Amino acid sequence: MLASRLPEMSTKARGEGSPRVVHILGTIKAILDNHKKDATAITAFRSLRSIAETLQPGEEGPLTAILPIVVSAMTEEETAAAVYTALPVLWCVTPFTECF
Repeated sequence: MLASRLPEMSTKARGEGSPRVVHILGTIKAILDNHKKDATAITAFRSLRSIAETLQPGEEGPLTAILPIVVSAMTEEETAAAVYTALPVLWCVTPFTECF
């Protein structure tokens, strides 16, 4: 649900919800630490993509902290497609890249 609804939020509402999104990022990290190969992980990667596409100030650190897990999940057959869909957007939030 997060993956589909987050992009539909107004900019103001999305900004006001940023502290909750930071908490959600911590939850997603915990989920991915334990469920790298199942449908839960696929849903988490979709949510990460939505968060990255609507990124607000203060969310960059928690989001980039998840990148090592994302990279390691690239080799898992069950989740690779979801990872490769999310990765370009996630890569753009790192301080080392220029995107699009």
